[in-house]
Amino acid sequence: MGRKSSSQNKGQGALDKAKVKAKEAIGAVTAGDKQKKSEGALDKVKGKAKEAIGALTGNEEKKAEGRSEQTKGTAKDKLGKVKDLLK
Repeated sequence: MGRKSSSQNKGQGALDKAKVKAKEAIGAVTAGDKQKKSEGALDKVKGKAKEAIGALTGNEEKKAEGRSEQTKGTAKDKLGKVKDLLK
């Protein structure tokens, strides 16, 4: 009664392979979420620098570009956090 048929063994093998693939996929998504958050932080820092340079030089276009980049960074950061919540 402890022996499994060959079809049961094949089914278990397929299930094990599917579990491994699922874990790999989850790992890839997690890495992508972390990347989004770090990209967001980088965009925010670059944006603040551009805005400061624009303010120092009186370049309104550079200030606006900096604010835009900060907004983009905030959006990426929030997207990464939402993906973390959905896990």
